[in-house]
Amino acid sequence: MIKNEIIYFEEELNFLIKCYQNRCPQSWLIDGPKGCGKKKLVYDFIKKIYKSKNFVQNVFEINDDENPSLIEEIRTLINQTLLTNSNNSKFKSFVIINNLELLNFNSSNALLKIIEEPPSNTIIFLLCNNLKLVPKTLQSRCIKIKLNVLNSPVFQKMKNNLENDYDFKISLSNPELFKFLKSEEGAQLKNEINNLLEKKDFNY
Repeated sequence: MIKNEIIYFEEELNFLIKCYQNRCPQSWLIDGPKGCGKKKLVYDFIKKIYKSKNFVQNVFEINDDENPSLIEEIRTLINQTLLTNSNNSKFKSFVIINNLELLNFNSSNALLKIIEEPPSNTIIFLLCNNLKLVPKTLQSRCIKIKLNVLNSPVFQKMKNNLENDYDFKISLSNPELFKFLKSEEGAQLKNEINNLLEKKDFNY
């Protein structure tokens, strides 16, 4: 669960809310660099919809970095949303599929069929880090939102505050890379690279 209350992408969040208040599309594809806040945007949206109500039982999320989802997991996920909707049709269910570009061929095909005939009262969010790796057939059936960290007021403020920060410069404004560079593992890697560069001769 995303606990940070800072709104990274307020314009995109307002767009989602406006669509929801009208006739909301059921399938969304949110694209942006890893760590930029795609999942946080989705949870910020759900919080706004449910307000003070408990929404945890209506959110289904799969396909994290360590556990890529297979075709059966996707089908099981959709069946779970159907059960939730039948028990409480007053509120929508939300499906979040992370790392869309990592799904294998069979899983992508299963997902495509679901998007073509989505469960009633369900909104599907597909999150991807590299849109070029996502099949065109999936892209064409979703409303796409492109998250650009350089357009986010929060990241712009961060950029201004870290204008002379070496790690921020070499991260190319990628939040995930910047976080890694600031970690102990990142510092060790930088030291190893600096040691190599300081050598006068390289052995090829």
